[in-house]
Amino acid sequence: MFRRILLVLTDAELRLKIVKIVLLLIASRILAHIPIPLFEIKDLTPIIDADQFLGLLNTIAGGSYGKLSFVMLGIGPYITSSIVMQLLGVIIPKLNELRKEGGEAGQQQINRWTRYLTVPVAALNSWGILQFLSNSPTEQKIVSLPSVLAGKELTLESFGWWSVVIISMTCGSIIMMWIGEIINEYKMGNGISLMILAGIASNLPSKLAKVIPLFWFNLVNLVEKSGLLKGDFSKVTNLNTWKAFLWENPTWDVLRRDALLVLIFGATLLLVIFFNDAVRKLVIIYSRRGHTEGKSRTLNSVQADLPIKVNIAGVLPIIFAVSLILFPTILSRFFFTANVQSLRSTAQTVETFLSSSPNEQGQSGNQRPGSPKSSFLGFSTTNSKDELAVAKTNDYTTGHELFGFTLSTNPEVKNELFEGIKTVELPSTNLGFLPQGIVRWNGILAYTLFYFILIIFFTYFYTSEIAFKTDEVAENLQKSGAYIPGFKPGKDTADYLQYITNRINVVGAFFLACIALLPIAFQNEFGSKIGDSDGTLTGIVGGTTLLILVSVAIETLKQIDAQATNVDYDRFTSY
Repeated sequence: MFRRILLVLTDAELRLKIVKIVLLLIASRILAHIPIPLFEIKDLTPIIDADQFLGLLNTIAGGSYGKLSFVMLGIGPYITSSIVMQLLGVIIPKLNELRKEGGEAGQQQINRWTRYLTVPVAALNSWGILQFLSNSPTEQKIVSLPSVLAGKELTLESFGWWSVVIISMTCGSIIMMWIGEIINEYKMGNGISLMILAGIASNLPSKLAKVIPLFWFNLVNLVEKSGLLKGDFSKVTNLNTWKAFLWENPTWDVLRRDALLVLIFGATLLLVIFFNDAVRKLVIIYSRRGHTEGKSRTLNSVQADLPIKVNIAGVLPIIFAVSLILFPTILSRFFFTANVQSLRSTAQTVETFLSSSPNEQGQSGNQRPGSPKSSFLGFSTTNSKDELAVAKTNDYTTGHELFGFTLSTNPEVKNELFEGIKTVELPSTNLGFLPQGIVRWNGILAYTLFYFILIIFFTYFYTSEIAFKTDEVAENLQKSGAYIPGFKPGKDTADYLQYITNRINVVGAFFLACIALLPIAFQNEFGSKIGDSDGTLTGIVGGTTLLILVSVAIETLKQIDAQATNVDYDRFTSY
């Protein structure tokens, strides 16, 4: 490995490619500081990171949404166009035939259509995102439109300025797409993916700078209170001293949360790396035939592997799921200022029902006075009716919660099930030997539940319809003279491959769903308690960001290693 890295640094051609790629990535970040006409550069990072929809858009756009610049759309419209073209390949048979049988020329034609589609998508996104940001549900608007654009009536002047703004943002998106395709030509990583990676990486230092000083302050404060810095070792053997130092010290409670967050991050990172490279290998056999003296004869068969990735769909099911579940929210925000009262109230109801944004309590990170002392990830344990009443009001988000419950062995408190949908009350149950106690869970957000279901659905859909079509794989195996032992070429092989992918998708879909939901779960528990109330750090622990970082980094290293191997082979054969 180190030899390959040294080879990349010493070979002039490889070194020049890397330098060019780095310069292009730096250029894409510099462009993010050029403002939109009529607008001023504004740091939207805290607001973007605290919003699930805007956070995903910012990730896809390569971190450009953090600045109100003319390239704030990034390569988002190009990715949207690529996804649309993939879905059209499922709907339109001729487009699928062009992709399969057209060869390189057919793929170039599809790429050309994708670029053409990017232009109207970018124009529509330009208008939509500015309207979305200026119609936020809060009293303080995320973006205030200039007076010439804010009027409800469209005039000749406002039409002209809107055209200038939309054209500039569309051109910015096309420029970012062009930079990405230039990077692709060097064959040292996917240009679009590298731009997303660079955008995420450029924001990491500022995010870490918010949390590390607070962690260091708590650590120093803990050591100072222990008296160790003063050389006070007289109470080292006193058990009460250690109990007060480790368990009863409020500073240590914060540090324990920090340590737990680091452990969760490490475990999540290892899990993502494992699933990114995890494959199910199927044995396939290639039949070999020879020809001698006008007769054909069968030679020894060649055995090979057909690797099927556990996470075939990659990050696209998460993108599809977020786009679909947040579409009602996006649409509702355009009706917050409607003249009809029923439209305004309906829009606000939809916004609240599907919201995952923290409310005032969630932003402060403090439980209400009288809350149960034992609580984690929304679960609380107590034996007090008063603490139970307070626990029911400990909502950290403005969204609607489903399936909350109260399980009680205290005869004074009833069991309550399916809260948020239809509450069912049952008498408390105590088998006679159980201690009296109450377990309370306020439920799962409607946003989180639907998000989970949609990720599962789109993982199966994208895998079977686009990423891994079992009929095409079986047909290609048959054409190449290969077969899976125990299964006839054709339909039997396709059915077996479908059976295998369905089982693999169970693991892959749940993996994607859990990774995507980690930031939501841990933001409420850890975010404000470690100085990360806007979600800048806990979003890295899991979700799309970490998945992109790992997959892009591994794929780029593989492509660099492949080019280094070719150079190494050329040097070996030249001797």
